Amino acid sequence: MLSGNNEKATRYYITSLPYKKHRKMHQAIREHWQIENGLHYKLDVGMNEDQCPIYRGYADRKLSIMCKIILKLLIDDKDNQDGIALKRIKSALSTQYMKKVIEF
Repeated sequence: MLSGNNEKATRYYITSLPYKKHRKMHQAIREHWQIENGLHYKLDVGMNEDQCPIYRGYADRKLSIMCKIILKLLIDDKDNQDGIALKRIKSALSTQYMKKVIEF
């Protein structure tokens, strides 16, 4: 949804699986996109990745990698049951919490 309108795309896949196993391929594709969409949601909502204005050189790619590393660290913090966005803010405000998250 780039322009506010719903957009539809058709994807074609080539496989060596026999036709009778098409359900297995369908399931694998759906599982892939479910994981992919979940990651993007967490990056967009928890890390504000869509709001980032950095597009110079390789900086956007490097920042994206850093966001994914930070997201993983925040998800792994099981002691704190807050959401990702709140954990991110808390780590920005508290050096002690940040050190705990990165096990420094």
